[in-house]
Amino acid sequence: MCRRMKDDCAAIMDPSSPSPKILYPEWQHEYLAALVELDPKTLFERVRAAETAIFNRLQAISHNPDSHAERQAIEDALAGLRILKRDNLGYPDWEKK
Repeated sequence: MCRRMKDDCAAIMDPSSPSPKILYPEWQHEYLAALVELDPKTLFERVRAAETAIFNRLQAISHNPDSHAERQAIEDALAGLRILKRDNLGYPDWEKK
């Protein structure tokens, strides 16, 4: 399912389940769709949709101190999206020094 970034997928899915379930449906569907998209035009749209869903979720949980695990998953997902944008959409490498 997540050929490009297995670690990112494992971080947001329950690996102990025989059929991994989505832990954060408010944004994870869009993120996973971006990870498996191969067409560059569609990938751009899927990345944008994932970033929007993540932003909206961050707004929703901004005052919830009990959402540490989801915040970490979001941080990991955003790092995955940056790699996707750099490697597949020609965005610059912002971490390059």
